[in-house]
Amino acid sequence: MHMKLLLGLLSTMTITACATNSGQLDPGETDDTSVAGKADGVTTLPVDGYDLSPNFQSYSSMNLDAGQTVTLTGDSAPDDNGHFRLTKAGSDKFIRVYSDPAGTDLLAKFRYTLTADGATLTDVADSRTYTARSSTAHLGQACGGFVAHPKHCARGLTCKSNGNPDATGVCVK
Repeated sequence: MHMKLLLGLLSTMTITACATNSGQLDPGETDDTSVAGKADGVTTLPVDGYDLSPNFQSYSSMNLDAGQTVTLTGDSAPDDNGHFRLTKAGSDKFIRVYSDPAGTDLLAKFRYTLTADGATLTDVADSRTYTARSSTAHLGQACGGFVAHPKHCARGLTCKSNGNPDATGVCVK
């Protein structure tokens, strides 16, 4: 009888452990369907490329695309493609990063707040904080050059040099 009880408890623990690493949301958490730039001021983390500081695990950058694909890139790690999901609970906003495209294996869950040039991410698991700086320049913004963290122009724009390869250029159509 004790063996059956022990096996039953272990089965329950295993199922519970798997559920916390799945695509299921935590109690009170819902998908965030807000749209960036709406008139009421509601904003979500924009689809963009971000430089991470400090590195998250071995990754130094994170790219979010409109299809909810996340690409994590690092200096010493191969690119990893997965899935991301924007969620909220009360006034807290989260980005869930999954290691698989199906969004079932949770790699990390970050609480985020938007900043002027990206976002501040706080890992919910260990409270570590990361700065996610946008690596994309838009029309009229600085791009390229021999500078720390050069920005790349958004799709449809070109980086126009000012003639000095060491200085930044400007994104133009």
